[in-house]
Amino acid sequence: LGKLEQSASYFRMGYVGFELSWMNKIRSVNPEMKIVDLSHGVELIDEMETESEHLHGHTHGGIDPHLWLSVVNAKIIARNIYRELLPMFPEQEDALSGRYEKFSASLDSLQEAIHLKLEGLENRDFMIYHPALTYFARDYQLVQHSLEIEGKTPSPAHLRAMTDLAREHHITRILIQDQFDRKNAQVLAQEIGGELIEFDPLDPNWMDQMLYIADQFTSKRP
Repeated sequence: LGKLEQSASYFRMGYVGFELSWMNKIRSVNPEMKIVDLSHGVELIDEMETESEHLHGHTHGGIDPHLWLSVVNAKIIARNIYRELLPMFPEQEDALSGRYEKFSASLDSLQEAIHLKLEGLENRDFMIYHPALTYFARDYQLVQHSLEIEGKTPSPAHLRAMTDLAREHHITRILIQDQFDRKNAQVLAQEIGGELIEFDPLDPNWMDQMLYIADQFTSKRP
């Protein structure tokens, strides 16, 4: 909060829970500070209004907040940051432009690499504990099935239903974030004879993590 008092701008992701709950406090600390919404221009997924094939089993009660787990969204976020930084640091225009172009090109390469990994994938259904890959699923025509329901631990009845679904769609891997309890997901994995695959949506090595996630749909296990 002390650093916020000295800040000219605050870049918010858009719909992350702690930002939404703290935004009034953040504004009150420095009323003159510009607050930039990095989700501007992103095609948002509203789980309350849309019954999408990619959103099975869960709603956040509004906009899905995991915007950054999408290369398409990352390009928009990068553009928003770039456009805000230019007037703040006009003397750095050449450096900022060069870095933005280089990063944008690296995102294009990443997008192509993931598309190549996933094209021709026959089984496009996957199971996940907490539905953090909604935008990823939309980008690559995947179908996400979530164990968690409205942010709550799955009930025994829901676990039974997900077991049946996994067998029906031949799903043998369950993705789970490093930050979540593995107990219920482990029970389901045992029931279907499958395995848990950990991933980290908060990994600072974002590009490597995105490739790692894509690999989980195609890599063969012993």
